[in-house]
Amino acid sequence: KREKEWIQPKGETPDRLWDEMMEKMKTEHVIGCANNTKGQPRPSSTNKGLELNRAYAVVTGGDFEDYRLLRLRIPLNEDGTAKEWTGKWSDASYAWSTRLMQMLHYSRDSADGTFWMEYKDLCRHFNKVYMCRMLDDLWTRFAVKSRWMDETAGGCTNFISWRNNNQWLLTISRPNTKLIIKLTQPDARKTMGNGRHYS
Repeated sequence: KREKEWIQPKGETPDRLWDEMMEKMKTEHVIGCANNTKGQPRPSSTNKGLELNRAYAVVTGGDFEDYRLLRLRIPLNEDGTAKEWTGKWSDASYAWSTRLMQMLHYSRDSADGTFWMEYKDLCRHFNKVYMCRMLDDLWTRFAVKSRWMDETAGGCTNFISWRNNNQWLLTISRPNTKLIIKLTQPDARKTMGNGRHYS
């Protein structure tokens, strides 16, 4: 099973990309898109207001009144502004009907960094779509807090008392499972004297 597969937005099967994006939204994947032009002598933005070589987040989307619409977000610049899409379904677009605005809880706010656009325009103006699954920490990470002191400070294996050290038995039920174990010690300067002083 391949971990990565390239589906071009402008490829021969654009419907396949749409179906894939809708499926990933149901499973709460993070979806992003970009128009990557690095290495090409092109301007920093398009005539429709989209910034090149910047990642846009796909917040939501779906079929609404026979339109395939997507809501995108661009991170705000340091001054709190962001260029937004100025084409069809933008804040200034006349394509919006009162019914559709109510259905999508949409309001015309040109300064919030989010905008709607049609799927065919995404395929026309973006050349990269990224989908990433964010796993729940409850199932992927387990933390144990303990410390070696008094009766649990058995020392190294040179001493018979090492058996008194804290120990954990791990049972791996699936073969070829990747496991990362992280052992840390708090900095006493930040934990009211508990831990070790680091230089």
